Amino acid sequence: MRRRVKFYGSILLFVVLQLFISTQCAFAHVAVIRVEPADGALLAVPPTTMTLWFDETMVDRFSSVQLVDRQNQPVSGVTMQVDSDTHDRMRVTLPTLSPGSYTLFWKALSDDDGHLSQGFTTFAVGSEAPTDPAKATSVGVEKTTATEGLLRWLNYLLLMTVLGALAMLGWVLPTAQGTPAAAAAQQRLRRHMLWVGAGSAGAAFLLGFALLAWQLQTAQAASAVDSALFAQGWELLGRTQWGILWLVRQLLYLFVAAGLWRLATRPKESVSLWLWLFVYGRAVDLAVVQALTGHAGSSHQDWLLTLAATAVHLLAAGVWIGGLLTLCLLFGTVRNEGHHARLGWRPIDWRAFTLAAVVSVGLLLASGLYRTGQLVISADALLTTRYGQLLLGKVLLVCVVGLCGLANALVVHPRLAVWLGRHLGFRLIDRLERVVGERALRATRLPRLMVFEATGGLLILGAVALLTASVPPRTVEYTIAPADIKPVLGQRVDDLIVTLQAKPNRIGRNLFSVRGVSTQRVAAPIARVALNFAYLGETRELQEPLAGIAEEVEPGIFQLAGNYLTQAGPWQIDVTIQRHGKADSTAHFFWVAPPAGKIAP
Repeated sequence: MRRRVKFYGSILLFVVLQLFISTQCAFAHVAVIRVEPADGALLAVPPTTMTLWFDETMVDRFSSVQLVDRQNQPVSGVTMQVDSDTHDRMRVTLPTLSPGSYTLFWKALSDDDGHLSQGFTTFAVGSEAPTDPAKATSVGVEKTTATEGLLRWLNYLLLMTVLGALAMLGWVLPTAQGTPAAAAAQQRLRRHMLWVGAGSAGAAFLLGFALLAWQLQTAQAASAVDSALFAQGWELLGRTQWGILWLVRQLLYLFVAAGLWRLATRPKESVSLWLWLFVYGRAVDLAVVQALTGHAGSSHQDWLLTLAATAVHLLAAGVWIGGLLTLCLLFGTVRNEGHHARLGWRPIDWRAFTLAAVVSVGLLLASGLYRTGQLVISADALLTTRYGQLLLGKVLLVCVVGLCGLANALVVHPRLAVWLGRHLGFRLIDRLERVVGERALRATRLPRLMVFEATGGLLILGAVALLTASVPPRTVEYTIAPADIKPVLGQRVDDLIVTLQAKPNRIGRNLFSVRGVSTQRVAAPIARVALNFAYLGETRELQEPLAGIAEEVEPGIFQLAGNYLTQAGPWQIDVTIQRHGKADSTAHFFWVAPPAGKIAP
């Protein structure tokens, strides 16, 4: 008993330490944080260049742009160049443009994780309004393909099976048996479970080449340079973080498959503890690598906690869903060895499995809620976007599968069912017997609802595959309430009533009008009005403060025209009024610049 506790305790401690050590780096997907001219801008003079700032570095070979007019016809003569020093800025040179509305579609491959991001920005020259973003989306944004979804689903399925097999080997398969025949049957079951894990790791290794081919095809679609397939593949693996992570993933699966193969071909007594620790450590590394290739690398201050939470989420899902899949796969082995049941064979420690499932579900809920708060920026984004609706569907599936798991737990532990039924006021175990159809769980039978539970787990993995292929709704338009957008604001400062108005009140060029009216009978004349603009959004550290001096157009009315609202979202506009013989008066306005297009409700 002490040896078993020492063995499992060493594995658990090593897994925790490995998780902490492996989560010391994180990367983020590339996203546009600023565009000049601003998205949705109405320009009087045709621009000659456009500049896009990204929050991560990108690979210039696999990045491209396309400019189309209002009729969705491509505009020739457009060139693109990525900044050679920082690699986070894209400069687009434009030809001479005639008056009209234009949309610039961009594609950029992240240098950190190889994620291909794409989007668009609109602007108009002259008096014509910019292109409706909904129309632009229908032309330029690609949807998740069935091939991509299938590859991601298989990737998660095989990872869960590997993690589940290791979890069942470590904590669910009891070693002590009543008779030598039962011990031999348990040894065969253990060997079969090792082969399931090794086969899943080998299949995941082969799947990696399909993922590489799909990623190369995706990168080629965004490539601005025609070159040989081998050269592009070499650059994808050697110059992008995704390529490095792919190589690490392949090596880890090789190590895990080889380790499980060695464990399966040798008696348990002759296997060193270090080999077990090596295999479990590489499994934790696989969860961390998978977290890095998903949405865990968001650019915020608590990135380490985010990466750890995502890795824990994957590990917990592996214990629960992967464990279910492994047990279902081995059901035939348990049934074939059923003649040993009367000899004292106990193939599965249901108490340990229930405890592992409960702990895993708790970790899944905690880490899932934490990640949801980061990936979905508001309730509007959760309810109105495809990503949010997929996430709600996943949560619903988890609840249904969790209820099946609860029913299985009550069947496995009749005392728990009796205790719960007593507190609920009816005989719960009788109801479960009618649903499940068996009074007691024999050693060679699994709860019938476990099949439904495992099937629900497969559907959950499908939802996860679609979620990781989609862009989380974290843009500012989902945080802006229409009631907060006001073209005119007023405020009293000292003896002045200051009014600020912006026309047309959108990102890009605006005309700001300031009126200052004194409440005193003898008002001091206004000598100077200065406006200072500071962005308050998440990218405020990347947006330099802007300032301008307003000109007096009428007595007491000052105006300032220019491109001062460069990003959608919250701004602080400070209006400083200087008067002869009085101290400066400053009014602080909280201003909301609406995004281009419609605002989410």
